[in-house]
Amino acid sequence: MKLLVLLSALIIIATACSNQPEITVSLDWQLTENTLQPRAGHSATFTLTNTGVLALDAGWELYFSAIYVAQRPQFDSTQVHIEHLSGEWFRLVPVSVTQSLEPGESVSFSYSSPRFLNANTQFPEGPYLVLAESGTIIDITDYTTPRIELEDVAANYAHTNRRVPTASLLHEQNQGLSKLTPHEISPIIPTPVSYIRGDGSYALPQQLVIGHDALFDSEVALFSDFMRDVTPGGVSTVHDDEQAHIRVVRDEDVPHTEGYRLHIADNGVEIRASGKAGAHYGLQSLIGLLPSAALAGDAEQRSVAHIQIEDYPRFGFRGLFLDISRNFQQKQDIIRLLDLMSYYKYNVFQLHLANDEAWRIEIVGLPELTEVAARRGHTTTHRDHLHPSFASGSDPDNSEFGSGYLTREDLIEILQYARERHIQVIPEIVAPGHMRAAIMAMHARYDRFMEEGDEQAALEYLLEHPEDTSAYLSVQRFRNNTMDVCMESSYRFYTHVLDEIVAMYNEAGVELQTFHVGGDEVPRGVWTASPACAQLIAENDELTGTQDLHNYYYTRLHEILHERGLQLAGWEEVGQQLVRENDRNVNRPNTALSDKNFRLHAWNAVVGWPGTDMAYQLANAGYEVVMSNSSNIYFDLAYDMHPDEPGLHWSGYVNVRSAWQMTPFNHFISNDFDIQGNPVDAAELARTHVALTPEGRERIIGLQGQLWTETVKGPDRMFYYLLPKMLGLAERAWSPDPEWSRISSASRRRTMMEQDWNRFANTVGQFEFNRLESLFGGFTTRIPRAGAVIEDGLLYASVESPGLLIRYTTDGTEPTAESAVYEGPVAVDGPVMLTVFTASGRHGGSMRVQ
Repeated sequence: MKLLVLLSALIIIATACSNQPEITVSLDWQLTENTLQPRAGHSATFTLTNTGVLALDAGWELYFSAIYVAQRPQFDSTQVHIEHLSGEWFRLVPVSVTQSLEPGESVSFSYSSPRFLNANTQFPEGPYLVLAESGTIIDITDYTTPRIELEDVAANYAHTNRRVPTASLLHEQNQGLSKLTPHEISPIIPTPVSYIRGDGSYALPQQLVIGHDALFDSEVALFSDFMRDVTPGGVSTVHDDEQAHIRVVRDEDVPHTEGYRLHIADNGVEIRASGKAGAHYGLQSLIGLLPSAALAGDAEQRSVAHIQIEDYPRFGFRGLFLDISRNFQQKQDIIRLLDLMSYYKYNVFQLHLANDEAWRIEIVGLPELTEVAARRGHTTTHRDHLHPSFASGSDPDNSEFGSGYLTREDLIEILQYARERHIQVIPEIVAPGHMRAAIMAMHARYDRFMEEGDEQAALEYLLEHPEDTSAYLSVQRFRNNTMDVCMESSYRFYTHVLDEIVAMYNEAGVELQTFHVGGDEVPRGVWTASPACAQLIAENDELTGTQDLHNYYYTRLHEILHERGLQLAGWEEVGQQLVRENDRNVNRPNTALSDKNFRLHAWNAVVGWPGTDMAYQLANAGYEVVMSNSSNIYFDLAYDMHPDEPGLHWSGYVNVRSAWQMTPFNHFISNDFDIQGNPVDAAELARTHVALTPEGRERIIGLQGQLWTETVKGPDRMFYYLLPKMLGLAERAWSPDPEWSRISSASRRRTMMEQDWNRFANTVGQFEFNRLESLFGGFTTRIPRAGAVIEDGLLYASVESPGLLIRYTTDGTEPTAESAVYEGPVAVDGPVMLTVFTASGRHGGSMRVQ
């Protein structure tokens, strides 16, 4: 009885406690100034209001994330102190710690930063309070910010050449576009080497039989699984059946192992290939020829037009890179991305598994990498988890994009899934820079073993010398983010991780040929005060200072990989050295490493900057090169300057045309405008930059698009960034070198390029948007905004993907799926609202024109 009374009392107390009011606050952030002249910058004010019934005691601190606040913002020192903590993580602390905030009271704090804001995604985000005395965390869900309108951006940039996407500018950009008939454009993307259309069509039967050579068992099995979802009567497969509706024939006369021949006629479908990859790509092209209605589930719409296709790839390396470190991307979404890559004939997937912000792969023997470095939330020590980068939340156990990792089983499944689709997965463990997550995890491991009295175990995998006082800040504003390349424990760590990943490949039954070691953006100033480096340099006659550690490190790393039969791949910095030319420091190819069969990804190609020709410099010097240009195929960059477009813009803006226009063997014509919006003089660029030699051309093995994920939270945002951008890269990596890229006359080249772009843009608009809404479960595709002008009372409107619908209203309301469709110049009186729609009713952002 006493026990029952005690339990009842505890329940009453717990219930009473759970009903206690909590401290609640609201936060408002407002721009007070945002200007480019006379100097770029913005000023803003935080206003914190106590919206609860309890007092907010003195000593609270406000934490937030802000990529676009400078490391040292100016602030009113009599009221507030803003401290940069790490990366884009800041802390705001009132100078006066004696004043509490009573219910209903507000307090405001202002700051200024030398960064102009031109997008609604650039404001501080993820705010939360911490009560200093108790450590209580108060998440701020009532957070308001203003809006930047397109008109604001246009006004600020009116004195510049920047390409602000007003309705009139978009219409100007679309002037070379017109809607073509289906027979005038490619039926699929990427465009085949050659195709001849017939007059009729072949109706796939309700009960589909696929005959094939035994060599193609796995390819046909994969295709059959897909077709069962769109074939009412089922699908069966047989070997060498001449009566099959679809025949996949082994033909050694098809010269390229990834090539195929596809023929659709009255007697059915025939695909001929000499290799398994070729058969796979032929079947993917057949999927692309199915009507979109069939993919959407209409069993009656399953006729494929007569056609003959001869096809093979331009490059053997057609890559896509995905960062799952900055914001975690789930296994099921990676799987869907592999489906999409396979369909568009990509064959390399680089998986970025670790960075400063998190570690994302399970490694046996190093549990701290996932227990500490794969979790993000509020912290003062970084020993239990990392801080909440990119507003990933204060609670590490409730952080959808901040916390998470791939288990061994997850990666093995991804590897096998990719292999079935002829995609090679290249893992990346970035080093020596961008390693803060791993460094913090190994510090936590060090602390654990030191507490247990096991110093040997504590030091085994340490990545940073405890007595290193080197002062540096990385490009992304991290301290302590670079592995000490002079410590043997660093090599033990990297070798252990490497061997564990190799073991996962072996368990998956997938051959690992290339390992990507990162190597980018190592901060200046690292290792200058490292006791380990001081000792190594003193004991090694070949080392004269920290400047020699680059070659020392990559030579050792190369030996570790070579012993395991692996090629070393890295970002362009791996093959660069800093030299003095014309009284300035410049990056040039490092000839001391060019004979080691390194594969380099040339990325830092901001138009007109020194790196514009770096891919050519490296290839000419003897390096194998993958062109990964930021100016054309960094897919995390915003589509354009519209303030509602998410994405970064440090290298300009990237859209489907940017990717499509990338011309790897004449890169100087890849962009029409530089980052400031100035027209690019291709001839002048070519004159002042390094030309690609015939030998260098042979060393450029392919192209790779990058999706870094600082601003990518979840699959919808991931596919928004990729689609339709990745279609342009698919075209350029697979399809033949465009004829216009070899024409020296700028005017003739422009005419041919615009005609070619019109054909490609029509294929995207007429076919791909509808197809992607159903393909592999459907994808969120970014829909462009309409361009328009009103001249002499007539509305002229256009869209970058002809085939999409432009709907408009004249009463000031937002267009809906029932609004009038623009079909040609129409008389209007006053402002017009326009929105682009797909056939299914999905739409993009609206535009106003008057």
